Amino acid sequence: MSEPQLYSQVSMEPKLAVELERQIFELAASLYPRTMPVLILVGRRVKIWIEPLLYRVLALQGPHEPAREQEPPDTTFQISFDSIQKLARPEAFLRHHVRHIRFPVASHPHYISQILPICGAAVNIVVPMVGNISK
Repeated sequence: MSEPQLYSQVSMEPKLAVELERQIFELAASLYPRTMPVLILVGRRVKIWIEPLLYRVLALQGPHEPAREQEPPDTTFQISFDSIQKLARPEAFLRHHVRHIRFPVASHPHYISQILPICGAAVNIVVPMVGNISK
């Protein structure tokens, strides 16, 4: 008697329409943003849909700044100044998908001038200042 073929009946074809599948994954990513790094591991198609959402908000850390807790939990991708240039993503990807950038407190203009050209589609840029601003 032969072993039953468990996988012969399983179809590798999608059961849902691709558009519906995409909406489900994007909804899951927006409702549970901390799951995005795991969702992009599901498959190539899901990675193509979800990875741009992961990079929408870029929170840069200074050289000696500890990682910040995300308050509230959001889609923030935290990275240090030094690491952004070592990302596996091409600059064109960041230029197209990063929409919001949060710099560390009192960021040096040199760092800011290096990051802004890489993230050309950013519409919100936050650079917190230290101390009182005098008139």
